[in-house]
Amino acid sequence: MLQKISRLIIGTLCGYLYIIWAPVTYPFELSRFFAVLIVDPIKFFAATVAFITGFLNFAGLIKSNVELLLNWHLSDTNKMEWMLACFIPISFYLLSLMNTALSAIFFIFACAYGIISVEKPGKGMRG
Repeated sequence: MLQKISRLIIGTLCGYLYIIWAPVTYPFELSRFFAVLIVDPIKFFAATVAFITGFLNFAGLIKSNVELLLNWHLSDTNKMEWMLACFIPISFYLLSLMNTALSAIFFIFACAYGIISVEKPGKGMRG
C-alpha cells in the first residue's frame, strides 16, 4: 500500500514538473518549438525524464486498479485501496488545471500503457 501511495505522489510530482518544464507555447509553432529545444535542451531533457517517470508510475497504478476491478470477487481488498483509486482522477484533474493539453497527453500515455499491461483475471494480482 505504501508503494502505491508513493507512486501516486511521485507520478503527480513528475506530472507537475513535466507541465512546468515542457516548452509549449500558444499558439503552437513548430519553428518556435525547435528554437526552444536548441536554446534550452537541458530543460527539455528534464521535462522528458519527468514525463517518462510520471507516466510509468501512473501506468503502474492504473494497471493495479484495473486488475483490482477485474478480480474484485477473488481477493480481499481493503477500503484504502479503493480510496487510493479515487485519488488518481483527482490528481489528473489538478494537473489539467495547469495545462489541459499536456496533462491530456500525460493521461493518455499512462492509461494506454497501464491497460496494455493488465493480466487476465484469475492469474493473480501483482502490486
